[in-house]
Amino acid sequence: MIHISNLLVSPQIKFWQSMRVKPEFISIQWFFLFTLLIISLSAFAQKTNPPNISDIDEELFQDANAVIIDQLTEVNLIDQSKMIINSSESILVLNENGNSAARAYLLYDKSIKVNKLTVAYYDMLGNVLKRIKKNKFTDGSAISNHSLYEDNRIYFYDKTPLTYPYIMVLEYEYETSNTLFMPSWRPVMHYGTSVARSIYTVINPDHIELKRMAKNFDAYGVDLQEEKGRLTFSVKSIKAIEREDYSLSLNEFVPSLKISPSKFLFEGISGEFDNWESVGQWIYSELLSTQGELPEEVLSEMNDLVAGLNNDKDKVRLIYEYMQNRCRYISVQIGVGGWKPMSAANVHATAYGDCKALTNYTMSLLKAVGIQSFYTIVYGGNKTRDIDKDFISLQGNHAILYVPLESDTLWLECTSEDNPCGYIADFTDDRDVFVVYPDGGQIMHTKKYEDSTHLEKTIGVCQIREDKSIHVDVSVINRGSYYGGAKFLLDLKEDEVEKYYKDQWGLVAGLRLDAYSFADNKDTEILEERLIVTAPDYIKSLGNSVVLRPYILLDNINYRINASLVKKREFYLSSSKTFVSEFTILLPDDLSVETLPEPIEVCYTFGKYMVKMDKVDAHTIKYYREISQIKGVYPKEEYVNYVKMLQLAKKKDALNILLNHM
Repeated sequence: MIHISNLLVSPQIKFWQSMRVKPEFISIQWFFLFTLLIISLSAFAQKTNPPNISDIDEELFQDANAVIIDQLTEVNLIDQSKMIINSSESILVLNENGNSAARAYLLYDKSIKVNKLTVAYYDMLGNVLKRIKKNKFTDGSAISNHSLYEDNRIYFYDKTPLTYPYIMVLEYEYETSNTLFMPSWRPVMHYGTSVARSIYTVINPDHIELKRMAKNFDAYGVDLQEEKGRLTFSVKSIKAIEREDYSLSLNEFVPSLKISPSKFLFEGISGEFDNWESVGQWIYSELLSTQGELPEEVLSEMNDLVAGLNNDKDKVRLIYEYMQNRCRYISVQIGVGGWKPMSAANVHATAYGDCKALTNYTMSLLKAVGIQSFYTIVYGGNKTRDIDKDFISLQGNHAILYVPLESDTLWLECTSEDNPCGYIADFTDDRDVFVVYPDGGQIMHTKKYEDSTHLEKTIGVCQIREDKSIHVDVSVINRGSYYGGAKFLLDLKEDEVEKYYKDQWGLVAGLRLDAYSFADNKDTEILEERLIVTAPDYIKSLGNSVVLRPYILLDNINYRINASLVKKREFYLSSSKTFVSEFTILLPDDLSVETLPEPIEVCYTFGKYMVKMDKVDAHTIKYYREISQIKGVYPKEEYVNYVKMLQLAKKKDALNILLNHM
């Protein structure tokens, strides 16, 4: 604990040890500042309003931008139809980086009545800097582009003090008739934030069965006290966690609790979840069953559209493209808490819908021609997140469509206006999702693309001219996630296209884009860039020789590596990717190549780097370069090898070779 008497003995040494700064660099100004902090701690003993920090463990200040002094949450599940939540949180903010841990906000929706909302700020002497009541908070929308829960709003106050340290105390109480979603508990929400104490209490007088899923409790010594109609979870003294590059998300290794009642009320609809089958039954009967009807003329139109086709996959593709061409994505705030899709008939009439509406509409169009498909709930995003199969509840933030066929299985992203039928790379691929059937539901896994599928391949012929300029005819093949990532090129204006390539290949001085075209092949899910680029003075004279960099279009890559980082956690690569470059380099008659560097290849479990150059004849060089990584979690020791691989690539990519005058 921090005791004043201990701090008075060499206070500057103790302070700088906690901040990981050598004592010899301490200035007299910092000494006076620390003395003020000691006085401030003493002053807290005479204050009644601000929280007391004098007993916080000294180690909680190490690597910390903020310290959660006290975090108290009480969930009173009065019965199946009423819940009251009380929360109080006191946070000591040590510097500007700690502000993110002390944001004053409260999410709510139309089912929530906010009874109390206040925030107070104190200086280190215990003086009140500000005290803000609910009517001074800004009331705004909290809608996300892909959220299934579209009725969210937010109270927030963002005028934090400009001097540090300070203490924020946020308190609120609200009640709701929606008991399906109970607040989760995650004491550590931010890197660089330590926790002195956090307590989460559930009062359950009706003894409703509660579904619980706890993570990382043992690692942090979380204490659970169970009494009749009451659960109390508590944790103390969690040190600040430093952010690390190439690491799993914070939620993977901090304590957390998800909790939900088996019996609930949601927007006036009662329900009971015993297993995933019952979750699917409730979603279908209460949210989907009445939303699929289409006018007769639409049913006839769909059957006319696919007339003559015998292959169901071709029928799915035609109907999917019909939906894409006819409808546009728009966020729609209607339905049961934002979970019930707009009816298929309304989507057809208005030609717009959100993710759930367009998914339901496409499902109805396919049903019209006798093809079964199933509404699917997923966590969408570039970072893979699974529906948690061990926590039986309503989850997810996005909807897609599952279409099982005899010859293939398709997953349809119905919010896209230009995706090929079945393309889901990088947003909903390779993750557990919840598929809803009329008689239940099931956890399934979406399409996983082969690691080598995520490919950007550059093939070019480079003519070195006598005036030292280069002329390059190049093709760039984009597959997998790079197919979707390159689609923005199709919408760029001409001046934007040239700027993009100048930025991309910024190491080529004087680069000019002479011609370009793009080919989007949806059948093969390949987007090809065809380019002709030129640049003056590409080769340089060096005495009697000439210097050439054979990696002609070296990407202006920022290798995000920290060679000095000592990994404390597992090494994580969030995506698979492969970059291949093949160039045929044609030299003018007055230049020739005699010798070339030896090939280099390094291979690891997480990927590889290789480069080789072959002399075809005196005036022709074949250059091949490949670098790849494989998505996955690896031992922390592998990070050293990853750094070595990228450093080697950075060095060898910029390698020059010597050409001789004939």
